[in-house]
Parts: sequence; C-alpha cells; structure tokens
Amino acid sequence: MAGPGPFLAVFAGLCAFGAALACLLPQRRQPAALAWLGSAAATAVLVASGQVLFFGKTFSLQLWPVLSLGRLALAMDALSAFFVFVLGLVFLAVSVFSASYLAKYAATYSLRYFGLAYYGFFASLVLVPLASDVLTFIVAWEVMSLISYLLVNFEHESQESTEAGLLMIAMSEAGAIAVVVALAVLVNAGGTLGFDGIRAAAPALGAGMRFSVFLLVFFGFGVKAGLLPVNSWLPRAHPAAPTNVSALLSGVMVNLGIYGILRFDADLVPPHGAGYGLLVLAFGSASALVGILYATIQFDLKRMLAHSTIENMGIVTAALGAGMAFSAAGLPALAAIALIASLYH
Repeated sequence: MAGPGPFLAVFAGLCAFGAALACLLPQRRQPAALAWLGSAAATAVLVASGQVLFFGKTFSLQLWPVLSLGRLALAMDALSAFFVFVLGLVFLAVSVFSASYLAKYAATYSLRYFGLAYYGFFASLVLVPLASDVLTFIVAWEVMSLISYLLVNFEHESQESTEAGLLMIAMSEAGAIAVVVALAVLVNAGGTLGFDGIRAAAPALGAGMRFSVFLLVFFGFGVKAGLLPVNSWLPRAHPAAPTNVSALLSGVMVNLGIYGILRFDADLVPPHGAGYGLLVLAFGSASALVGILYATIQFDLKRMLAHSTIENMGIVTAALGAGMAFSAAGLPALAAIALIASLYH
C-alpha cells in the first residue's frame, strides 16, 4: 500500500473539489454531495493517519524556504496521527448525518456557503496537527478559528448565533495572541521556524522564559480546549451552531487545544519540575468539576452537552497534567499510564 502522502493528497483534492462543487450545485443537491465527498475525504484521512499510527509509516513534506529561518514543512508523527485519526472518525459520522440534517436549511440559508466553510474547516483542522513549523501552524490555526466562527454564525439571522460567534472569535483571538507571543519567543531562541530546531534549542531556555512560554501556551490553547476560566464561549456557541457543527466543536476542535498543549508544553519544551504538571492538573480538575456541575442543571440538551464537553476536556487535561508531573519527577511508567488515559479519554 502507498504511504500516507498519496492519501493526504487525495484528501486535499477532495476538499478542493467539494468546495468547487458547493459553488455549482443547486441547493437541493448540496446535502447529499457533502455527505458523499465529506465521507470520502474522512476515509482518506483515516487511511493516511492509520498507516502512521498502526503500521509505523512516516510522512514529511518540505515546502518553501522563509528567509534564513528554514523551510515550511508538514509532517505526521504518532502524536499528530492520533489526533488526525480521531478527527477523521468524527468527520465521517458528521458527514453522513449531514445528508439528512442540512435539508432543513435549504429554504432559508445558503448551503453553498455552508459547503465552502465545511471543506475549509476540515482542511484547516487536518493541517493544524500536520504543521511542522511555527508559521504553518499559526496560519492553519487562524484559518480554523475564523472558519469555525463562520459555521457557528451560519444562522446569521439569529441574534443568539451572531452574539455567540462574536464571543467565540474574540476569546479565540485572545488565546491566539498568547500562542503567537510564546512561539515568537521560541523562534527567537532557536533561530528557526522548524519544530525540530525549537526542540533542540529548548534545553538552553532560562527558567523564567520557559515558565513564561508554558503559561502563554497553556492559556492560549486552553481557550480552544474550553478550560476554566476561559470556557464561556463554549456554552454559548454550542446551542447557537447547527447540530452538525456542534458535533465538530466538541468532537474535534476542542481536542486540538489539547494537541497544542501536548505539542508545545510537553513535546517541544518539556517541563522542568513537577510544578508545571501539577498546575495543569489543577486547572483540568477544576474544569471537570465546574463543567459537570453546570451540566446537571441544564434543561437545554445542547447546552448540557457543551458543559459536558468542558467536563471531559477537564478530565483529559487533568490526566495530561498528571503525566507531565510524573515525567518531570522521573516516573516514566506512571507518566505513560496517565498519558494513555488522557489520549483515550
């Protein structure tokens, strides 16, 4: 079987073809076309990431040089393959569901608009874990954030949708600014955009700079993951968005907040000292507790699911924090168990 590269190329081609087709097809044919092409694109992603995850295949692609800071690059290791695989599973289910669900919008909203945003969202979500340099990552992250806003605000005639979308994009951009500042510090320290160069330069970072980067990254990605206290956008966006978009918010996008914390605070710049992990554990535990308490008093199903998402992301983060603390304390077996629990959840 061919490696991951050809299947990722098929995925990119299907997203581009789907976006073009969304502009051409009449409204009544849009849901079926999105279901078929979205499912095919999700299958291509599942095959590509499955090869890395289960069969040890590799993928890397060098793109264009950027001044003296190296080349833009894409790569898929086991960590990114795991998140891409989960992403593909969710998109497969959502694409199938959308065939019947989107028909109700045909008379009121533009399904061409939805199709364009859907394929763009899918492509940007896959590009985030594939990015192997800072610039590609930031661009993919911003495109993902902006398109998620467009999808949440799809029912733009509803004031609830408009207000929820604005709150989400405002908080998302605040988190993105924190991430950009942290990554700028890492690029300056390493003299390169590439993740490999940043990883190599990380041991030379001073304690103060390392802790500052850790806090900025944790805050920035914590917004997207829906962690306390920057989680207020999620209970607003979830009920306002179309149901298939709500599934993508809870099943995919918040997971990439966890990916960002893992990639930058555990992989590229691993913590020195258990205190870092204990801080993550504390915020994760608080998010889980507050999330489930709010979920139990909701009478709106989608709002209840939004608070349940916050709870689950808190559990994931708490296990991740425990893994970081165990790793820093020199207990690799316990760290591995905690990380497996986090990723499993």
